[in-house]
Formats: sequence, C-alpha cells, structure tokens
Amino acid sequence: MGFSKKVTLKILMSFLISPSCFSFDGIDIPDSRPFQNPAVIKLQKGVIYFDGQITPDSASETIKLIKKEKIKKLSVNSMGGDGESAINLAKEIYENKISVEVRTVCASACANYIFVAGKNKILSERSFLLWHGGMNGPEKDITIRGDMSRERFFELDAVKKMKINEVNFYRYLKINSKMPYCPQLKNDYTEKFPERWFSYTPSDIERFGIKSVHYIGGPSKWVLSAKKQHVIFATYCDN
Repeated sequence: MGFSKKVTLKILMSFLISPSCFSFDGIDIPDSRPFQNPAVIKLQKGVIYFDGQITPDSASETIKLIKKEKIKKLSVNSMGGDGESAINLAKEIYENKISVEVRTVCASACANYIFVAGKNKILSERSFLLWHGGMNGPEKDITIRGDMSRERFFELDAVKKMKINEVNFYRYLKINSKMPYCPQLKNDYTEKFPERWFSYTPSDIERFGIKSVHYIGGPSKWVLSAKKQHVIFATYCDN
C-alpha cells in the first residue's frame, strides 16, 4: 500500500490549534506565529527566520535556501509538524553546521529534530522547548490523524521506515533515542503530565547527548521562566 498525499494518515508531531488561541493545556504561548500554516520563511543576512508549521513544503523551501545561500543560523518559531520533513531539514542543518535559535517556541518535531541538529542551540529566558513523544515511543501516546485503525497504521511500510529513520538520526547525532518520550515509559505519565507536554532541565538535556546549548540569561532563569508558564520538567532515562 502506498503512502499517498491524499491519505491523511501522516503522524504530525505537532499540536494543531487555531492561531487565535495561544494557550493549550495550561501552557501559555504568547505568539500566534508558531501555529501558522503555511509557514512564513524569510532570509536576512545569513539567517533564516522560520515561523509556523513544518510541512513538506516549508521544509523543502528551507532546504533550498540552505543549499543556495551561506546560512549561519535558523531562527525558529514552530509548534512542530511532519516528522519526516523535520528530519530531512534537520540533517541539512547538522551537515551544514547551522546554529538553531528558538525565539518563542520549538515544540514537537521542532524539538525532536530541528533543535538538536543545530551546531549551537540558543534559548532565551522566554523560549519554550517542548516535547510530547516520538515515533518510537509508546504507540498509545502517538496521535494518528485519519480513519485507519491503529493496528493497521503501525503496519504501514512508511511508518516502519519513519521509526527506523528516527533511530538512525539520533544514532548519527549521538543522542539517546528515548529523549522525545522518556516520561511516557513510566506508569505515572498521564498523572504527572496531564497536558502531555514536557521539557527537560539543562543538565538532563546534556545527559541525553544534546551539546552546545546556550541559555541567554543563564540556564536557571530559563528553567524558572518555563515553570512560571506551567511547563512541567521530565527527568533523564536510559532504560
């Protein structure tokens, strides 16, 4: 069975919500731009400004700019999007040694792949970095959009391929592949994370293998600011 564009069964590693509403499950996102579809992409003095959802089109447009211009930084503002497209873009970011700056938010596929691929990763005091699972996490916690049964969905060749691609991506970057879904492996996940979103402290981020993270204003201020906005922090796991 092919994986046609007409089939709406892609796993979109994002939380799709009306741009007029900037709050979800207790976390206040003070910006509508991360929710835009199509994304708005601009190039200014070697910096790509990416605002909106990661889709095949927005990822392709960004990759074309990377191949055409000398890009030193991707300044991103995204709630996530299509996982496969995000990995494709992340590989270009990594191979071209491009830094990634999070302005307001980098969530889901953006956090899973785009952020971790940056040569330098830059977070301001008010930057949100949010995860809510990965392709190889517990199947019950993966959102499926479409009418196909969960059993049949996970039997699709395209889904199996995406799972392998994710593992290979993290192996290539030397990152613990459980990073996007560690808290989901515990029985108390829904109790501790009722909003289904989580982040990690700077020390745990580094333990997963994510290096060269720069916190403008300092790491402690970044954590405190996120907690004030109701972000819940998960802990490192390696089993």
